[in-house]
Amino acid sequence: MKTLLVSLVSDQTVPNVLLINEFKDVVSDFLFITTKGMEKKGVRDWIIDTAQVESLEPIEVNQYDFKDVIYNLEEKFDWDNYEKIIVNITGGTKVMTLAVYEFFNQ
Repeated sequence: MKTLLVSLVSDQTVPNVLLINEFKDVVSDFLFITTKGMEKKGVRDWIIDTAQVESLEPIEVNQYDFKDVIYNLEEKFDWDNYEKIIVNITGGTKVMTLAVYEFFNQ
């Protein structure tokens, strides 16, 4: 089975790049949870280019809506394809971080 690294996108890009580089050899796929604002700024693209990885289609969420984050995580990705999922919650907003933590803690 495959291993997935999930990263939350925010203006603080260095933690994402560092963790991607740390796990690059053991991760088969990279998934980003992002927002309209981060996409408009090109932040996810910068992370991908800097870390030199390819990414799955990102999950775009409302950064201030806990329920929206949970809904998108439940509905927009098939998590069953992965034996192991590594979650990097160093980025995103506090709401995104709490929702992602709650989702993966279950």
